[in-house]
Amino acid sequence: MSAKVFRFKNFDLQFQDSAMKPGTDAIILSAFVNVQAEDKLLDVGTGTGIISLLLAQKGCKTIHAIEPDPAAFQEAQENINSSPFSKRIQLFQQKLQDFTPIANYTCIVSNPPYHIGSPSPQGQRNQARNATELPLTAFFTAMKSLLAPEGSSYLILPFSRKQELIDTAQLYGYSVVELVEIYGKQGQSAKRIIAKVKRGVHLSVSSSFTIRNSDNSWHDDYLEKCSGFHHPSYFQG
Repeated sequence: MSAKVFRFKNFDLQFQDSAMKPGTDAIILSAFVNVQAEDKLLDVGTGTGIISLLLAQKGCKTIHAIEPDPAAFQEAQENINSSPFSKRIQLFQQKLQDFTPIANYTCIVSNPPYHIGSPSPQGQRNQARNATELPLTAFFTAMKSLLAPEGSSYLILPFSRKQELIDTAQLYGYSVVELVEIYGKQGQSAKRIIAKVKRGVHLSVSSSFTIRNSDNSWHDDYLEKCSGFHHPSYFQG
């Protein structure tokens, strides 16, 4: 079976072996990450490498990406090596819980596993999507040694885990300073949240973002925020 290819503006992303295929969650999360060229960024659970590559496309020059799954790690390495950003991204085959920091990261980004409960026996994809593989408590424990004092972390989670995220952040001495409710289609309920988290106590700013209009065309939110990532042919036809 040959790998599928998703074309972005500055690179092609192949996917076949990674349990988590590229999707709008990773694209939208990357769009909301405020990253500068001089940032030292950590991508937790990179999968195909999509978030690291998109943030390199946005200009970040130092990115470390971790991925514990061997097949996904290999696929991410191939995608990174074939991109124009291979010198900006360093990949590590490790779990976050086992990762030894080699930098004081100013930005940490994660599209973490999100199913609550025991992993089902249906294989690699279900394991990759199960929150027992990276519970929020483990994420915030790791942040204490990985994130610079004035740094920020960005996560995307199901809307149903909004309060869990806020409570867990507070428990570990962090605050959700920005929270975006993501609507898959106009008129439907929110399906995801994107949260920006910082150390200490801060006021929170909330907003919303819609992916598609009720007729399934792209909403202006998506076109304005994410179209710069895509190859021009993506919105044709």
